[in-house]
Amino acid sequence: METQDGQTKGAEHYYTQGLALARKGDIDKAISCFTKCVDLEPNHAKAWCNKGVLLGKTAKHEEALECFDKATKVDVVYARAWSNKALLLASMDRLTEALAAYHVLLDIDSSDEDAAARMAAVLVRLGRAKEAIPRLDEVLKKNSKNAEAWYQKGLALTMLNDFKAAVESFAKAHEIKEDDDRVWLDKAVALTELEKYKDAVDCCDKAIKIRPGSSAAWRQKGSLLSILGRPDEARACLKKAVDIQTGKHDWLTGGAGQ
Repeated sequence: METQDGQTKGAEHYYTQGLALARKGDIDKAISCFTKCVDLEPNHAKAWCNKGVLLGKTAKHEEALECFDKATKVDVVYARAWSNKALLLASMDRLTEALAAYHVLLDIDSSDEDAAARMAAVLVRLGRAKEAIPRLDEVLKKNSKNAEAWYQKGLALTMLNDFKAAVESFAKAHEIKEDDDRVWLDKAVALTELEKYKDAVDCCDKAIKIRPGSSAAWRQKGSLLSILGRPDEARACLKKAVDIQTGKHDWLTGGAGQ
């Protein structure tokens, strides 16, 4: 019968092996190693967390959540496990649960500005923009270069129909991180509300340059060109939007052979 010390050494062996395999991208074998680790050492919080991360990458979301729950049961102040749980819940549109996880995470580490920004993003998605803005302002007070916080503030202000301030927030975001197509597209939406249609088209073009496969950007551009009295161009843009949604978009990847 294996001794406790032997089990611990065996668990660490599988954990280290799992990390190495995960770094190489061999997800299935890495998951297997983390499973063997927790079989030997059920209180190995890091193994539970890493297994959860990899299960999440393979779209086994419920199993991933179980792993994060195991990790936080073993170590209730394990911030990485709470962070991954919150991110996964948000991606699954389980927003109320994600918000609760972010509350715990920020209780553990109130200085985590990324978690604070993501929590505010969840509040925005829940339609609680007025609650989100003060939280985002706190993040930006600590770090005015947090592009995600400026972006989320722009979304919140858009939701509150303060389109001028929203455009200013989106501008701050793309000054810091120019290659985020979401920022350009949502800035286009706010500019459209301000009837600044030509500026909005320019923003759509920037979004499309970054991500040619954005059906939303093509659709927004088409709507704007229609308003500007350019029906042929508008129809072409709207057709591209439809083609993307129906899978007819070889042009997205630069053409055949690339």
